[in-house]
Amino acid sequence: MRIPATIVGAALLAEGMGFSHAQPFPTKGMRMIVPPPPAGSADFLGRLIAENLQKRLGQTMVTENRPGAGQPIASAYVAKADPDGHTLILVTVTYATSAAIYSKLPFDPMADLTGVAMVGEGPLILTVHPSLPVKPVRDLVALARSRPGVLNYGSAGAGSIPHLATELFAGATKINVVHVP
Repeated sequence: MRIPATIVGAALLAEGMGFSHAQPFPTKGMRMIVPPPPAGSADFLGRLIAENLQKRLGQTMVTENRPGAGQPIASAYVAKADPDGHTLILVTVTYATSAAIYSKLPFDPMADLTGVAMVGEGPLILTVHPSLPVKPVRDLVALARSRPGVLNYGSAGAGSIPHLATELFAGATKINVVHVP
């Protein structure tokens, strides 16, 4: 019986490799960095993921919020951490907009961090304080047009998706509202 050369070659390669073992992971406590401020949906999601990773990996997982400037502060912090997989970051779509918003970042958004998984998606919701005398969106637009520069809106920071979405809405409806990061 003749054995094909490819099988012989594969067997010789396998024999030469011996038994190799991957290094254990994780080897120490881990951190989940969440760029948005506490109590929002990203914070909730980051804590939920960290809790489940802690159970699955059997290692302490600390969740740490590092808000400010959209997400560059937290992203730069993680980019400078040891590249050993023990520091994770839960970025939102704002991470992708940072390169367009800021002329200079303290990290390279394409090279310094590596995506691991998409963990969710969420809607943008327009809400108003109950004291405003508006119900449908058209009434809000009419009120904002009658009081340019008087109505404020809040966001997680300059360059965040709520900020950019509201600016897009303001431009499309020709209203002047004040951003309060």
